[in-house]
Amino acid sequence: MLVDALDEALDFGTTAGSSRPTTIVRLLAARARRLPAWLRILATSRRRQDVLQPIQSAFQCKMLDGEDTRNLDDIRRYVAGRCGRAPLARMVEEGGRRVGDIAALLSGAGQSGGKFLYAVRVLNDVESGALPLDRLNDLPPGMDGFYLNAFERRIPESEDYASVGALLGVLCVKREPLSRAELAAILGAPEAQVGNVLKRLEDFLQVRARRYAFDHLSLAQWLSEETEDGFPRAGRFSVELNDAEMRIAGWARREVAADRAHESFYLARHLGAYLSPQERTVHFARLLPDFRWLDARLRAAGINALLMDFADVDGIPALKALERALRHSAHVLGHDGSDWSGTDLLASQILGRLQAQDEPELHAQCAQAAGQLARNAGWRPLTDSLRSAEALLRTLEGHPREVSSLAVLADGRLASGSDDRTVKLWNPTSGVCEATLKGHSALVHALAVLADGRLASGSFDDEIKLWNPTNGTCEATLEGHTGSVDALAVLTDGRLA
Repeated sequence: MLVDALDEALDFGTTAGSSRPTTIVRLLAARARRLPAWLRILATSRRRQDVLQPIQSAFQCKMLDGEDTRNLDDIRRYVAGRCGRAPLARMVEEGGRRVGDIAALLSGAGQSGGKFLYAVRVLNDVESGALPLDRLNDLPPGMDGFYLNAFERRIPESEDYASVGALLGVLCVKREPLSRAELAAILGAPEAQVGNVLKRLEDFLQVRARRYAFDHLSLAQWLSEETEDGFPRAGRFSVELNDAEMRIAGWARREVAADRAHESFYLARHLGAYLSPQERTVHFARLLPDFRWLDARLRAAGINALLMDFADVDGIPALKALERALRHSAHVLGHDGSDWSGTDLLASQILGRLQAQDEPELHAQCAQAAGQLARNAGWRPLTDSLRSAEALLRTLEGHPREVSSLAVLADGRLASGSDDRTVKLWNPTSGVCEATLKGHSALVHALAVLADGRLASGSFDDEIKLWNPTNGTCEATLEGHTGSVDALAVLTDGRLA
């Protein structure tokens, strides 16, 4: 199993209303000890502490040297192999160049810095005709040098860079690929003009389903970051990320005001990230009663993301009823966010749970749902036959991280073990946390109540602790495991397994 680009993964996953991004780095940190030791290897050539720090305690960290001769030999073989095949083979022959010389040049540590990407980019430019073969020896070294040279060839100094820079800035900060129409709307530019710029930059773009993104994070970093001396790495091609974020946010607000937010897959997925808390309250209060938005949000992000939106409009009776109905329908409406095809199913659930409600907003939504079913000749519930009593009694909040285990104590209290390394004891009637048991140095993933009433907790710190739930003290620590303790059980003779 190979997981690549952990640093790039850190840029994704942040959602509105969430204080911590959900990333694969965090997932690996929390679940690492469920993997066998031989699989827990982190190999990297970059000392990114935001990647290394969370997982280095559980992983073997292997620092790679890009200028290792074995790596440089791999680059040389790659260049030689590619130059020996069409169409580069013909271009090399016609240009009077030797494959070995080109391979030696592009694989040299002083030129490529040990980066495959440098050789790939250069050969792509040669193959596309953007870089003449006789200019290879004039290329500056390193990725920064290549990008600067490539942009100077594509965007002469005599050209106004503002419109191109605005587009590049948006591509730097977007949360996922954007369509050409969305880019044009964000920039306030004709779609044909945006298309022309995208065509000029196509060697650096990844296009899937007609949606555009950079093909490598290094370009966004070069465009937006500074050198150690505080100068823009990209020189005159640098972009302002704050300006780009504001452009996308402005477009998002315009689309909401024009009642078009549901038409954009991107906004249905990320709208909340571009709104202030006050704006989320106002706009979601308007959007959530709209059947079109519910359908778009489910299609783009799934039921859990949709339910999270209701936290921004807490206290509105009609939306409380809608949230309750959607929670009761979650098992039906749930999907992975990429294959939603249940618009009629959503309509049936809305009608089956809400059509007898008194709130005008819900009447309007039910009318939209009925219209959806009528258009597709679908079966329509004639009564609120799916309506059910409220099942959720209360939510116990206090753990800042995931709750991984639960146990009921002899006195009826509830114990919860969490990834925050603590065990909490709750009064389930009042919902009050009566005690927090601290002592583990890693995630708590197993709980069991012993015959004598004591509480046992198993942790990723390889230990089992025995607690007195009356006074909250740790009475014993059982050591012996050399890996995480994921499960506990009390045997019939009272022993703990």
